[in-house]
Amino acid sequence: MDKKYLSDMLTQSDCEALDRELTGFGSGAELDDETSKRILSSVMRKAGFEMDNSIMVSKKNKRMSRRFTVLLAAAVIAVTGAVGAGAAYVYRKNAANETYFGSGADSKLESMGAKSGLTFKGKHFDINIESVLSDGEYLTLVASAVPNDEEGAKQIANGEETYLHSKLAERGTYKDENGNEVTEYAEDIGFVYEGGAESMRWEYKLDTPQDKVTIPMTVVMGFNLPEDNIIAEFDITFEKNMHSVKLTNDKGEVMTLFDNGIKGCDVTIIPKTDPLPMREVTVEYTDGSSKSIEIFGFSPYDAAEDGHYERLSVTFNDLIDTSSVKAVTIGETRFEVGG
Repeated sequence: MDKKYLSDMLTQSDCEALDRELTGFGSGAELDDETSKRILSSVMRKAGFEMDNSIMVSKKNKRMSRRFTVLLAAAVIAVTGAVGAGAAYVYRKNAANETYFGSGADSKLESMGAKSGLTFKGKHFDINIESVLSDGEYLTLVASAVPNDEEGAKQIANGEETYLHSKLAERGTYKDENGNEVTEYAEDIGFVYEGGAESMRWEYKLDTPQDKVTIPMTVVMGFNLPEDNIIAEFDITFEKNMHSVKLTNDKGEVMTLFDNGIKGCDVTIIPKTDPLPMREVTVEYTDGSSKSIEIFGFSPYDAAEDGHYERLSVTFNDLIDTSSVKAVTIGETRFEVGG
């Protein structure tokens, strides 16, 4: 029998009806009205909405509407006490690869040898490792944190965030303008509440390229010091499994395109509409088609006044078929394969 997911069945008007009836849903539950409203407000903000007299004031981007229905459903469950061990599994499982690499990503990742089936049991969560990618220098880990008991389900429904982290990426501490000690990290992280779980992505650039490397990882809840909120610890081995191709601009400067990103040294990039040109990337294919790429992370984080970058890297929320690429345009600057 086909499963029916609440997130696929609820419309925006359904959600508004749920909001109006929330008090009724919560009658007899352990949580009072004030707590119910706090939970609902928290998850609404997380979905990109603000609470007012109506349920929706603003929507931040096109991806939010489906997340909104799942989050509201999670809030209702938290308020009514309808969560039991394993209840989070009724929504959707193993969605992180498609969240970060698009529809059909699993088959591509499997053909690359990048898909993983590892699971680590943590504090209130199972950590499913979905994909492990490396081009020998840039590492990508995609995983999902799935509640395995009532406490985990309540935490995630209450707006708590889980994310991937490695001590390898810690670069020491400094004092901010208020005198607070801040830890500096050399990693890119992403996390999205989706399907009753947290879909997480972690990116890191090795100081020295290696074809195979084992990295100590943690999954952290919230944004206090990681050691205070670790819910899982494990090691992940990254082996080179991404292909790459060289591209050249009209100055003879070279970029290297790999399956989920592009990088280069001593390159000149002219902005188009965004002063940070690395946020505007288009891939042209040999069949004449082109695609505007959704960006996951980039470095450096500042625009160069003269357009020259000693080092430039961009990671994608897409998987690129490098064998069929004709050119890549970053901002206004075009890099051609074999150019």
